[in-house]
Amino acid sequence: MGIFDELGEDAAEVFRVQESDLAAVSARVRRFAQQRRARVDELRDLLLTVTHLKGQVMDTRPSLLQELSDRRVLTGRLEEFDAGLTGPEDRDLDLLGRDLVDRLKSQAEALGPLWQRRVERRDGDADVVQLLNGLVGHVLMQEDPRRRMLGTGAPRGEDERALPELPEVETVRAGAAPHLVGRRVRAVHLQREDLRWPMPADALQGLVGRRCTALDRRSKYILARFDGPASPVAMIHLGMTGRMIVEVVKPRTRRPDYRKHEHWRMDFGDRLVRFVDPRRFGALDVTPDADLNGHPLIRELGVEPLEEGFDGEFLHRVTRGRKVAIKQLLMNAKVVVGVGNIYASESCWHARVRPRRAAKSLTRRECDALAAATVKVLSAAIAAGGTSFRDYVGVDEDAGYFARELRVYERAGDACPRCGDLVKRAVQQGRSTYWCSGCQR
Repeated sequence: MGIFDELGEDAAEVFRVQESDLAAVSARVRRFAQQRRARVDELRDLLLTVTHLKGQVMDTRPSLLQELSDRRVLTGRLEEFDAGLTGPEDRDLDLLGRDLVDRLKSQAEALGPLWQRRVERRDGDADVVQLLNGLVGHVLMQEDPRRRMLGTGAPRGEDERALPELPEVETVRAGAAPHLVGRRVRAVHLQREDLRWPMPADALQGLVGRRCTALDRRSKYILARFDGPASPVAMIHLGMTGRMIVEVVKPRTRRPDYRKHEHWRMDFGDRLVRFVDPRRFGALDVTPDADLNGHPLIRELGVEPLEEGFDGEFLHRVTRGRKVAIKQLLMNAKVVVGVGNIYASESCWHARVRPRRAAKSLTRRECDALAAATVKVLSAAIAAGGTSFRDYVGVDEDAGYFARELRVYERAGDACPRCGDLVKRAVQQGRSTYWCSGCQR
């Protein structure tokens, strides 16, 4: 509920859903929250990793942090939440429980012995319960629904980083291509009928027996091209938390069991593609190659920032007369694709351009610098395997490492690595924006 309230009319764009669908989901989430307020204790358990624990519990053992990143901590509690508070008629609302856990897990630096005692002896350790209730209980009592659902007033950066952007998708494409191109599809298995939209079962089964001829990318869509009549193209979108995993398997042997949240498979004989997506905002569609450019998901997309056509001249031309902030323009997929929130902030820093400036105020020289910086940042992120997101991993399940190279994103209050002045943060249309107050003009 807090997510929709904070994003307002921009929620449809952030979540990439139809406005009518968004309104229905929002109404159901509100109804869900109203009906379940009596279950405060259950929600308290889900908020155990609130940032305040950082000052009380510290355990920086690598194994424990790895356990947190692997999602083994809190899994049991999340399953109880899903089973106890959502029914068959509103299964999509389990996204609310996942969002609560995901946001708060990302804020905590470590979970130590205190958490272990709380999990192992839920009916005992009154001192532990008292401490935890004192730390997080007040969060649930706040009148502001945004604070009640988000746990703290923390920046939204953690959640924004759950959105794979161009470098992450390109990393997946480049990693999968050597495994899939030249191989034939032996079988396609769907565990459900839809993700964000219905999956075309008949068209997908029509891929069986066809050879993959290329694995391309358009914006954040992975395009698997196949031979045969109509040259069909499978369009794969990772959504917010989707993972496209390619495993080496032996032909004609028993396939591994399905993972939790694994929704479809594409079997290439000695390679197995598995799609895992907890929030189900990913997508899978099939279209003839001749219709690809006119596909509703493709036809209105802007230029590719890493291909010919994106340069200072283009940026200067599209910014003329536009009052929108330059960072927002960079993130507009109808102008240029794949430049997400992280990379837009970083590109503006490299170009020494303040992200909240009106686009029309940029000079030709500044447009040249910003276009070059955007290419530089995206290329570096691809080389590093993408940013190390909470949910994002490559096809071999290795996380990206570009987060180590970030200069201003999520570094509010730190010294700018270029001039030493303070890095600041503001919210633009529900998204966190970071810049240096000294060297960005």
